[in-house]
Amino acid sequence: MTVHIVWMYWWLIFPIGFLLSRIVHMFLYSAYERKRLDVLKAYIDKGKDVPPALYRDL
Repeated sequence: MTVHIVWMYWWLIFPIGFLLSRIVHMFLYSAYERKRLDVLKAYIDKGKDVPPALYRDL
């Protein structure tokens, strides 16, 4: 019986895998953005000019 249920819903691996990969991507991207904003804040706190590459995606 259990094997039959697993066999019927094997295709759920794909949407669940996609959702998990998107969650990991969102977590990693937010950590990247947080670090980038910390660098911007450090430049501004020191009174230095911020490189244009850091402003590019704002």
